[in-house]
Amino acid sequence: MGYLEQLEKDYNEYLIECRSAMRITLAKLENLREHLEHTNDRIIFDNVESRIKTFDSAVNKCRRKNYEHVTKKGLMKREITRDDFTIDTIRTHMQDIAGVRITTVFQDDIYFIYEAIKKTDMIISHTDDYIVKPKKNGYRSLHIILMVRISTNDGAKLVPVEVQIRDKAMDLWAAMDHIIRYKNPNPSPDAEQKFLELSETLCKFDESVISLRDFDTNNLISFSTKSPE
Repeated sequence: MGYLEQLEKDYNEYLIECRSAMRITLAKLENLREHLEHTNDRIIFDNVESRIKTFDSAVNKCRRKNYEHVTKKGLMKREITRDDFTIDTIRTHMQDIAGVRITTVFQDDIYFIYEAIKKTDMIISHTDDYIVKPKKNGYRSLHIILMVRISTNDGAKLVPVEVQIRDKAMDLWAAMDHIIRYKNPNPSPDAEQKFLELSETLCKFDESVISLRDFDTNNLISFSTKSPE
């Protein structure tokens, strides 16, 4: 068996732990969702999705990020060896093998959910706030790394699960950005500027719909549709 095949075998064994951690996370998030929406009498979680990163995707990320001994030049043209990286490299450096994405209706519900998670027994090890500090391309989202305790034959272990929380508008923006970059990995500066402008427009849209949601309807004047007598 070549080393790449052995690495894939080790990776598939690690995925058993990742899937276990993801199932636990999804169950806890569903309980949180039911509690929050019952208490607040409105939809807060618009959608919840999950995914497990494939072996090829994990290896390509190790190459792209240059983890440990992985060289960026020439590695794509030769077989991976133990000198490049091991399953421990993936365990140590990659915390998004198991991923959950929560989509909200309103942008401020992102932080509402985040604060609610902090009050549970879920362990937050790291947070990246791309809403306060968007990425250069305009991407806005809140990324959380949870350390999830699972039971294995070797005893209890903590396994990372990445949770992304973003609103519906930014979710659509991210989907379109992914489609365009998939077809054209090196978009022109004009295209990147357009996506940045769209992101800023959507952010203003998010702020506007929040103000509409919170508008005091008790102060509105009621207009009757009946014709005057």
